[in-house]
Amino acid sequence: MKSVAFILLLLGTPALGQGEKPPRPGTPAIVSGSSKQTFKHKEKIDLSYDRFKDVTTLQLHYMEVGEGVYLGAFVSSKGHGVPSTDAPILLAFSLQNEKWHCLEGCNVIFMINGERLKREPAENLSREIGGPYGVTERIGILVTYDTLKTIAYGNVVEFQAGSDEAQLKGNHLLALRDFLSRIRQ
Repeated sequence: MKSVAFILLLLGTPALGQGEKPPRPGTPAIVSGSSKQTFKHKEKIDLSYDRFKDVTTLQLHYMEVGEGVYLGAFVSSKGHGVPSTDAPILLAFSLQNEKWHCLEGCNVIFMINGERLKREPAENLSREIGGPYGVTERIGILVTYDTLKTIAYGNVVEFQAGSDEAQLKGNHLLALRDFLSRIRQ
């Protein structure tokens, strides 16, 4: 599987192509065929095209899932078009703490309906000093479409990233489902 660094290189700073507007949060999304399903949530999802890199990126902006814990998702593909289900998805965590916890990466473990889903250690994406807690660490893991679908459609979804823990509530799960519904089948 491609490394997180490669995915970040593709992501860059997304820019909208001429005439493109990002979807608004909670807008109807095509799930399959011609049926439409609406996911009502307050999170922001953008589809952008960088014409200089020839890369399209679908982004679920960071959403607060716990005190000082944020979760976002990104998927990119070459060309102008919605990324497909075979593209790796970057699950990114922004962790605000009083001290560094994931300097060398850290484990991310999901509990979905009581079943443990352990991922490879997360890679560091960035680190910043400052903010309300003192430091901010951004880490990421690559997951498949099916893995994210398992997470998004779980009834009780909890995760531990390093020493931070959070439970995804209904609004978070709806945002993940909406994000998934915008990926080309």
